[in-house]
Formats: sequence, structure tokens, C-alpha cells
Amino acid sequence: MENVKEKLRLKNKQAALYCLKRVKRAEANLSRREGALDNVQTLLTQIQTAETDAMVLKALKGGTQALKFLRESEGLTLDNVESVMEELQEVVQEGEEVTNIISGNVFPGEEGEETEAELEKELALLVESQGDRYD
Repeated sequence: MENVKEKLRLKNKQAALYCLKRVKRAEANLSRREGALDNVQTLLTQIQTAETDAMVLKALKGGTQALKFLRESEGLTLDNVESVMEELQEVVQEGEEVTNIISGNVFPGEEGEETEAELEKELALLVESQGDRYD
């Protein structure tokens, strides 16, 4: 632009016009090149995104296969888990029954024995009397 101003200062309109056209052409060329560069940068970003997406997908596939293998190799099927849990529940219930039988009264009519109902009644009276003291 300085050239254009210099030519105008020297009153050389033709040379100033020529210089101005060159400046405008250079600016247009620069603008086109910047647009092309933006396109290339956008393309590179899209390529990087696609590469990252491909890596994520590959990792997800690998994780899915590993999980599937572990479940199959260790018998982690829905039917198998349900079966084990039912068996566990049966074993726990059986253990509770054994405990109840063992802790049960083997000597009926022993002195001081109280029935369950009597114990419940006594407990209710205790709770009631405790409530009166704290109110």
C-alpha cells in the first residue's frame, strides 16, 4: 500500500493504479490460501477425531470380548447364577434350622422355662414402663 501512496504523491496515477491492482490481487490470493489452509486444518482435525473414535471402538470391542470370555469361562450365566443363589439360600435356611434345633429345649418342663408368648408379654410391659419414665 505504501507503493500506491508513493505513486500518488508523485502524481503518477497509472503506476498507482497498477500497484493497487497488485495489492488487491495479493490480498485475494492470500485470502484464498488462508481458506485452503483452514480446509486442511479442518480435515486434519476430522482425521484425528476419526482415529480417536476408531481407537475407542477397538477398546470397547476388546473389553466386550474379554468380559464375554470371563463370563463364559467362569460360568457366569444367568441360569448358573440363579442356581447358585438358590442353593445358597437353601444352605443358609438349613443352617438356621440346625441352629434352631440345637438351641431348642431338649428338656421340656425345666424349671424357669417360659413360653414365647409369656416372654413377648413381659417385653411389652418393660417397653411400656420404660416409655413412662422418659416422657
